[in-house]
Amino acid sequence: MSQDHTFCNMLLQCLNKDTNSSIQPDPDREMIIKFNPLYDKICEILTKGHQKKSYLTLNFLSSLLHTDDDAACTRGRAQVLYAQNMIRASGCLMAMANLFINGLLHQDTWQALCRCLADSCSGLESNQNYCSHLIPVCVRRCRPGNEHVFQVVQSLLSNNERNTQLFFKSGGCRMFNREYLKYDRCLQVLNTVVSNPVVRDKVLKDTNIVVDLQDLKQLYGSTSQVSTFHLM
Repeated sequence: MSQDHTFCNMLLQCLNKDTNSSIQPDPDREMIIKFNPLYDKICEILTKGHQKKSYLTLNFLSSLLHTDDDAACTRGRAQVLYAQNMIRASGCLMAMANLFINGLLHQDTWQALCRCLADSCSGLESNQNYCSHLIPVCVRRCRPGNEHVFQVVQSLLSNNERNTQLFFKSGGCRMFNREYLKYDRCLQVLNTVVSNPVVRDKVLKDTNIVVDLQDLKQLYGSTSQVSTFHLM
């Protein structure tokens, strides 16, 4: 198949790729999610690393991992879970992890990658553990202007004690300094980490976070996100 198609054409051709399949292109979201050859095509694109196609593919993949179907939230969650498992089983998650480690991406592609990795691992321990090796990479990549890594860390640590311990062993506390605490995403990671009292004590011991939070509250005022955060 030509690699010069737009992503939309690629998707439609992917749905028709298996001539032995009875499934035809269908706008129904569930039909797309459960068409397994789609994930093989996505993995192929991500492995080749073409920037524009990767950007479009990552955004499309993220769209599969969100549902606005409030009337049937259980069904919607089941679809997301199916997609998350297929993303791992097909090699898409490995391809995304390799892109993340490589890091040589345009800013918009990097943002899309961080979002898609976070969505792929959200609430699914098997995917969180599969990507646990990205936690030290996130700590190293944390710098001003690259706050999107907090989105990935948040997803990997949420309700995952093993990954939280790895976060500390990797020097994760350095992410909770004054320079980063102004980011809402950093506060979300901090909130996840300190939900465990033992971990909270480690953070208090290894950082100046209490002083930094107080200073930021005075600096940004009562309407800021940091002003509503309570560590103790």
